[in-house]
Amino acid sequence: MKQLQFHSYEFKFSGRVRRVLSIFVACHNLSSNEFDTRVASALSTSLAPDIVRVVGYQEDVGKIRGWLTSDNNVTIDRLRTFLDVDSTALCFITFEEYLGNHVAILLNGDVASEPGIVEINRRHSLLATFRDSGGMQIAPVGTHFAKTSDSHSDRFLRVSNIVEDGANVRLIAFWLMPYLWNKKINSLVVDTSGIYAIAATAIHEASARGGLQGDPFLWSHRSYEGLADIDTHHVSSAIFFISASTSGGLASRLCSLGAASDQIVTLFSLSELGRASSHVLCDLLAEEGRDGIEPIKNSKANSCELCNENLHLIKIQGDQFSITPPNISLIEIKATDLPIQVKTEISAVLGLRAFVAFRRSYSGRIATLGLNTVPILNGKLSEKNRSVLTAKREKWAEYVRRSSAISTRHVVATSYPGSEKIAKVITKDIKNSLLGKSRPLTITPELLSRASPQPGTSTIVVAACIDEEKELLSVSRTLRDVQDGGTTSYLAVADMIGSKAEHDRLRSNLTFGKHGAATFNLHSLFSFPVGCYEAQSSWDAESSQLKLVIDWCDEKEKDIPENIERRIQRLQEATAEGLIDDLFWTSIEGQALELRSDFTLIGDARRNPCATQADLFAVICLVLSNLRNSSVVSQRLAHNAYERAVLTPHNFDRFNDGVLQACLLRAAHPKELAYATCDRRVSEMMLEVLLHALPNIEVPEKSEAINEFLIALLTRRMTIYREHLIEFCQKLLLTSVDGSDAVKIIAEYLIDREGN
Repeated sequence: MKQLQFHSYEFKFSGRVRRVLSIFVACHNLSSNEFDTRVASALSTSLAPDIVRVVGYQEDVGKIRGWLTSDNNVTIDRLRTFLDVDSTALCFITFEEYLGNHVAILLNGDVASEPGIVEINRRHSLLATFRDSGGMQIAPVGTHFAKTSDSHSDRFLRVSNIVEDGANVRLIAFWLMPYLWNKKINSLVVDTSGIYAIAATAIHEASARGGLQGDPFLWSHRSYEGLADIDTHHVSSAIFFISASTSGGLASRLCSLGAASDQIVTLFSLSELGRASSHVLCDLLAEEGRDGIEPIKNSKANSCELCNENLHLIKIQGDQFSITPPNISLIEIKATDLPIQVKTEISAVLGLRAFVAFRRSYSGRIATLGLNTVPILNGKLSEKNRSVLTAKREKWAEYVRRSSAISTRHVVATSYPGSEKIAKVITKDIKNSLLGKSRPLTITPELLSRASPQPGTSTIVVAACIDEEKELLSVSRTLRDVQDGGTTSYLAVADMIGSKAEHDRLRSNLTFGKHGAATFNLHSLFSFPVGCYEAQSSWDAESSQLKLVIDWCDEKEKDIPENIERRIQRLQEATAEGLIDDLFWTSIEGQALELRSDFTLIGDARRNPCATQADLFAVICLVLSNLRNSSVVSQRLAHNAYERAVLTPHNFDRFNDGVLQACLLRAAHPKELAYATCDRRVSEMMLEVLLHALPNIEVPEKSEAINEFLIALLTRRMTIYREHLIEFCQKLLLTSVDGSDAVKIIAEYLIDREGN
């Protein structure tokens, strides 16, 4: 450990900037020669000081004053060349045990009369310590922090960086002496274990000098996480040290538990609010021309702009955590990323108008992807799908036959669209086979929950499609009471449950009974492993953002393009039935986006009946879902504390049909297109793709998806560096292509939004 610690700082006094050299005596066994050598070195390596402050405990400061006042002392001669050593330009700041506070004394032993000497030195020496030790932790590019208070920001105060130096620990403990001196303390409570060393050193120094009553117990309440563990009966006899605060929130919470503000000391504060709820050892805040640190902007988790920009979130937990995000992998979509079994099954459905996007479910949630099962079971067959669908329909008839029994009491129609129609057909067939019997009845899950118990009966549960677990699990629980000892068969035309693990877990829960696994049956014709719901679909985000564009146009007195208003109206009414042919904006020429060439992931997509936009969107959703659950680390679209992956911009070159580019932009999660959180080179790659897509009369197909690229940028589903976004929009405004009014209005809006 360093025996002396030097800090240089400047402050303004009486209209003049003063340079100060502060010398803290960190080690009690310092010799005269060591002191002179270190001081000489410090004076020769920095600008000449106007003021020198020697800081330490009474025995250390007294020893140094003795050296400096002795005859022929070289150190005092060095100091005289810079300042008037007999004035307040040379002061000794020590802890006066009789007073229980810090005082400033002159070389001759008199108390300095100049006000503020102690306070100025305390703040500036600790501020310098904080800066020199990296106390301000700045988030790496593309990331931000989630603090223990649940607030988000791109910076936070990390005192654990400071305590890595033992001299820093002793300096902070020295300034803490007045808060422990002659206090009756049963406990000294710190917010994190990272400042144990500071608290323990302060206890030791106060006890050694006879200023601490008893032997306080030292422990940590683990910041906000452990507040509930604090025994309120012992609060009155405890002192609380808070390592750092940017909001004053923790001190306020401690006060609400019964602690008085005099019992709380915040070591480093960057908050005006914190001043009222605790003592502050070092106020870091820069204000009114005073040197310091600019305040940190904290945001609530549910309204964090950094989250909206898809910046990687690093959670601060305890004192040991990684502040460096994992390396980013660039994922390129390959033909093998769509499993053969899925490829075969979805090929048979393309063109049937079975898939829909942006449809409201029975619970009110908006499904990004949905399914109409009528054309699968009853639609017209074609050469393209005849073989597979014929086999599937025969299999469905077999499932119904095997599930039907003379004891069937109920056919439960779940809430998924189309389920009731299928259930009624099954009910009718069973009744016909039972020659006029009154049962089974087609009922809803709600009516099932009110049915009287009847042991030994059977139930068929029908779901046109299974896209979530909740309703079927509820039906399963109800059936345990309604038909004890009976049998249950679950029939689904398709299941669209995200990962294989989720699918297997649902199957296990539904089929498990008193005879163990497979007591009951679960049959589905098609299995499409894809997540059908997300926090906010691209169409929800689009509608919200387009309304902001309209407000902006009104404010700027600009004409609102009709196609923006038409698009909003279409999205408002779309959720009733979903979107099939107009998921995406048209090209600038007003043409609906469609495949121009063969689709490498799926064969026969252009063969009649042609794949719809919703079909192609479903295919891309399946591909991305498979990548998110891939067991191959190098080909996994993961985003967590250990892995980060984005879709490489080269995917937009490989899938250069406008409709496929639009599918990628809509199906990918925002974090998978968050190029603004990557190395600058990756954002530049995406900028090149965007510039290549600029409207061009001679090659119009290049810019088919230009509207969709803009919508992705507008909704921040895709993000690039701000300067790249502005560059793209500015170059877009320089193009002159008919039908691009909406394009240019959105580009102008983005420039205005990002420039502010």
